[in-house]
Amino acid sequence: MNDVTALVLPEIRELLEKEDREGLRLALTEVHAADVADIIASLPQAEAALVFESLAEKARVRTFEHLEETDQLRLLTALGRGKMIHIIEEMSSDDRVDFIQSLPERTAESLLPLLAQAERNDVKKLIDYEEDTAGAVMTTEYASLPADV
Repeated sequence: MNDVTALVLPEIRELLEKEDREGLRLALTEVHAADVADIIASLPQAEAALVFESLAEKARVRTFEHLEETDQLRLLTALGRGKMIHIIEEMSSDDRVDFIQSLPERTAESLLPLLAQAERNDVKKLIDYEEDTAGAVMTTEYASLPADV
């Protein structure tokens, strides 16, 4: 547990006891996603899900990307595929592939059809690369600029 987690966790536990989602959202607004991930990892599954759900949507995606695979799976289990699919779609393509590869095969197979076609195509493209190769760590995201810029 890092210093930020130790500092914020008592307030988070108090807000959890009150089931104060708005208070949780406000308390975590200025906390870095990696620290929120540490807080979520230190909580039981139901409380972790409540904290995660209280975050703003963009903060959920950033926080989910910082979670360890076991904690990501805990949230998927607690919240269900329907609530988590948008978060998974918004992840960076390389993080999305890592997450899907970490899932049990049946879970991954049931999750893939729920992804939007573009994200599903990215996963299929990147998942074929062997671990520890350049392809395994690349992303399909890019920026383009007009030639006259």
